[in-house]
Amino acid sequence: MAEKSVQEALASHEKMLQTIAKDVHSIKRRLLISTVGSYLRLVIFLIPLVFAFVYLPPLLRDFWKQYGSILGAAGNVSGVSPMLEGQSKTAIDEILDRMDPEQLNTMLRSLR
Repeated sequence: MAEKSVQEALASHEKMLQTIAKDVHSIKRRLLISTVGSYLRLVIFLIPLVFAFVYLPPLLRDFWKQYGSILGAAGNVSGVSPMLEGQSKTAIDEILDRMDPEQLNTMLRSLR
């Protein structure tokens, strides 16, 4: 009798171990898919940043060459520092300085 109960216990333990092995296998697969998905999302996020880092500076340089005089940044590639430091005025600022207050009010009313 004791031998039968031991055999039954071993059989039930073996069934449980098989069930646990199936569960562990599915959990491993899910973790692998999750890890691959995380790396894929990271790559999808980084690729546009790398392309922007490589291709955007020449495009911005060309843009500032063409429109820098209008924006007041002819000699500066970034175009921000002279405006912030007050070293040079943009063409728009100069036009607005020459206008009297009534012309400015008329212009603002026409924009509404």
